[in-house]
Amino acid sequence: MLKNHTQTLWAVLGLLMIVAHLGLIFYGLVPNLVSRPLHLAMILPWVFLFKASGRLQFSINLAITSFGILCCLWIALNHQSLKNQYGFLEGHAQTAMAIFLLAIVMESARRMIGWPLPTVAALLLAYGLFG
Repeated sequence: MLKNHTQTLWAVLGLLMIVAHLGLIFYGLVPNLVSRPLHLAMILPWVFLFKASGRLQFSINLAITSFGILCCLWIALNHQSLKNQYGFLEGHAQTAMAIFLLAIVMESARRMIGWPLPTVAALLLAYGLFG
């Protein structure tokens, strides 16, 4: 019975993702500070929770996913004020959120593709910071 509910949940999440992405296409010009965080928020459960095995791994991945989704929603909801910052981070909270989301994306790439993409991305980020 629980397996049936889990399959239904993943089917609903998949359908939600399809509808949301089609909506982004047909809605018109959606600001990138709305569409990209929403895309990441919809991807996170698939990356971190879909194949989680064991209670501990599921709990840790659920915490990562939940905080990542909250960060993504904060960005999407505050896109107007963030747009006026012209790409600069204001305050420690935004910096911490940016670092956390970068780490989540790098870990997502590592889990889905392997080490080459996150390694190249980390080298390019390091070059941008220190080069």
